[in-house]
Amino acid sequence: MSFWGVVIGSAGQAILAFFLFMLVAFAGGGAVNGRSKSIGEFSLSILNLSIYLLPLSCVISAGIVIYSYSFGYTSSYFYYCYVIPLVLALFYGFFVSRV
Repeated sequence: MSFWGVVIGSAGQAILAFFLFMLVAFAGGGAVNGRSKSIGEFSLSILNLSIYLLPLSCVISAGIVIYSYSFGYTSSYFYYCYVIPLVLALFYGFFVSRV
């Protein structure tokens, strides 16, 4: 792992966290607009938690890569941690389309 790969990847995760926050806010708001009484309590709680959990997944994935770099783990497999928020956003998109 290179230093600049960690720095650029972590900065990209910070930008992605803001993007995911806005995506969840607008997609969730659009999904429940005008029909909040017909949506189940469980689905509504998933939508409410997602506004915090998806950006937090970006912070956690960047933290894993920074931690692994700072303690000398040189395997580039830790770069795959940057994909975790994208997979979670994909699952969120499927969930919102089904609500």
